[in-house]
Order: sequence, then C-alpha cells, then structure tokens
Amino acid sequence: MRVFVPSLGRPENVPRMESLAGDCHLVWLVPENQEAAYRDAGARMVVTGPRGKAAKINAVLDRFNDEWCVFSDDDCQGIVRLSKDGPVPITLGEAAHHFVALGRRDKEHLVNITAMTNRHFMGPSVTPWGQLVGWFFAVAPFTVVSMDEELPTAEDLDFAARCFRRYGSIARPNYIQGDYRVGGRDSHFDHSSDAKAAAFAGLEVRYPELFRAEGDKIIYLRQRRRAR
Repeated sequence: MRVFVPSLGRPENVPRMESLAGDCHLVWLVPENQEAAYRDAGARMVVTGPRGKAAKINAVLDRFNDEWCVFSDDDCQGIVRLSKDGPVPITLGEAAHHFVALGRRDKEHLVNITAMTNRHFMGPSVTPWGQLVGWFFAVAPFTVVSMDEELPTAEDLDFAARCFRRYGSIARPNYIQGDYRVGGRDSHFDHSSDAKAAAFAGLEVRYPELFRAEGDKIIYLRQRRRAR
C-alpha cells in the first residue's frame, strides 16, 4: 500500500517518517527543485509536482481516481490504536490498512483522523462528523470531491465538509489517533491567529450546518449519519 506525503522544504523529516512506514511505501510529493534533497535524506519514492498541499493532493486524486488514496502530513510523531490493553503504537501502513478497510466496509468516501490530544475520547466507535484534522486520511475510489487550491489554510476541513455534504457522512475511527506537530515553525498549520480566524469564518459561512467559528477556534456542530 502507498501513503502519499505532500511536503515542502522539510527533507529532515524523511528519516522519522520512513521509520514509521511499516509495510507501506511512502510516496513523497515535492517540488522538482527539492527532489535531490529528499532522496539524499532517505526518501525511497519521490514524485515531483505542483506546489501547495491541496494541489499535490488533487493531482494524486486525479491520477489514481480508481484506487483508494491515503495521505499523511510529513511531520508524524506516531500513531496509536486502541487495544484491550489501552493505546498501542502502530505504523503508518497499519493505520492505512485500517482506514481503507473501514471505508470499504461502511461505503465511506473519506476516512479521517483526529488528534492525539483527544486520547480520552478513544473508543471502538466511528463518528460520522466531529473534530478532525487533515494530517492522515483516506479517500475512496471515484470520489468526485477535490480540495480547494485557492484557500490559504483550512483546506483539509473544507474538503471534509465537502465530502460530508456530498455523501452524507465521513468516517472518523475513534480507535486510531495521530500525533503530529501542531503550530510553530515545523507545522503545516503555521498561520497567525488572524489568518486562522478568517479561514474559520469562511467555513462557517460556507457550511453553517457543520461549523461555528469563534475567532481562531472552530466548533464542529454535531451531525448524524444520513440514511443510505
């Protein structure tokens, strides 16, 4: 199984990510002028393409539209899965297999992850809508939704909202959580409070049934799975 990793200017993240890969093949999506740096850092598979996370993801979804596509940010510190003995570390490959199996079983088009900081919410359930992040997710074959490449940030939340509105639900397995860097220089989500507030206000306008914006914080409005 492949896990696509959009990245820009952070080849130093390659060793850690490759060590977490397990049985999956990480496909690094980088600008052409950075290919050598990523290969030198130990990336085994590198594909060059457009700049911007959303544009890279859309290019993959267009090229592999008849396959499950799994994506990860490039700053994963670990993923855990709930077991009878509590949370246990798993590889990116194991998480990818779980996400795809869940999506196939429940006929979902988007399977998304939540943050490690929600550890007390871990359980065997699958939530059709709620707090999520675009750090690690799987998209089903023939999904007609794409990411908005014009958004300066929060394109992952917009993508999830588009999928929910189009298909009636997404799947967030509460038994798997991801530990990714949040904020600061090393994060994809390195934006000022004003930029986040503007992005979240836009989400509230576009999807009033799904979001409520409170400054640079976003509230996910409770939703139920639509009958299929």
